[in-house]
Amino acid sequence: MREFLIDRAIIRKWTQITGTARQRIRSTATVDASLQQLSRANLERYQGVAGQDYMIYVDKNDVDLLNITIQKGDQITIKNGDSYKVNSVYALTFGTESHIEIFVTRIEDAS
Repeated sequence: MREFLIDRAIIRKWTQITGTARQRIRSTATVDASLQQLSRANLERYQGVAGQDYMIYVDKNDVDLLNITIQKGDQITIKNGDSYKVNSVYALTFGTESHIEIFVTRIEDAS
């Protein structure tokens, strides 16, 4: 699994600003990851949009070791600077290999 994870992913979560109804985003962890475009079958399965929706794979052991939870609404930034919004998270195990599949949508740059 390690050889497959060639990108770095920064996981960011929304936190409440004390005393207000506003929130801000903060970094919580950096993990090894792999960003992949969705296959045609997965585009249909997740009702995704080609070119906007992706799958990010991370090692479940890394996430458990950091004691973090990746949830819908979190943001993930990949080393190339692109940011993605988490739509859903799936933890899977195949034999002794455990990984997490994170279905994400690329956040368009406002500039």
